[in-house]
Amino acid sequence: MDTPQPNSSAAGIGPVKRARASVEALRVLHTLESEERTPTDQEREVLRGWSGWGPLSKALDPNPAGSWKEMADDLQELLTPSQLQDGLEACFNSFYTPPELTQ
Repeated sequence: MDTPQPNSSAAGIGPVKRARASVEALRVLHTLESEERTPTDQEREVLRGWSGWGPLSKALDPNPAGSWKEMADDLQELLTPSQLQDGLEACFNSFYTPPELTQ
């Protein structure tokens, strides 16, 4: 599964909302790949919610709690063990860069 590119416009929302948006983007990506089709306009909008693995770090923790536990369960359903490991590793070597630094 190829993950979408991080969305810099998601920077203004809180960590749980960013993580949930990323889970939903992964869910849509999973559906698109399994159905071998391109996204609808509505699905493209959900895909834009992907903000990278960083917001999902607490859901990838070995013992997530609260909202993070629910997201961890979703990730376990959507991703292979290898993909989960890749996501966890990306949390430690991927960092948020403010848009103004990249322009």
